[in-house]
Order: sequence, then C-alpha cells, then structure tokens
Amino acid sequence: MLVARVCGLRTPERWIARHNPALAADTLPGRTHWFTLGTVVFALCFGATALMFSIVLSVQRYFEHQIEQGRKISQ
Repeated sequence: MLVARVCGLRTPERWIARHNPALAADTLPGRTHWFTLGTVVFALCFGATALMFSIVLSVQRYFEHQIEQGRKISQ
C-alpha cells in the first residue's frame, strides 16, 4: 500500500522517465487523473483500516490473556 501511495504521488516527469522513457515528459499517459487520486485515497484508507484492525485484535488478545491469568491465580 505504501508503494501505491508513492507511485501515485510521484511527479509525472519522474513517472514517465522511469516507465516510459521513449515518450515526451508532457504526454498524457503519465499525467495524474482522478482515478490516480482515488487509488491513492483508497490505499490510504485500506492501510489505515488494516492498521486499526490489527491494533484492536492485539489489545483484545492482551486483555483476554490478562483475564485468563487472573482466573488461574484466583483458583
């Protein structure tokens, strides 16, 4: 997802120089469009959602483990 953001936010000149060196720097295929920005936003939202999900699961498992250990000690 980081690669999608980096590639999506790269300047058109750098993109064309790397992926289409035979084309001129101001050609249409290397320009940023709404689809490119939408893809960058989607990658950012998806990455943030995955990060929050992993944090929530880690915290939940931590507290479940603490409860299990508390029950073992109290018996």
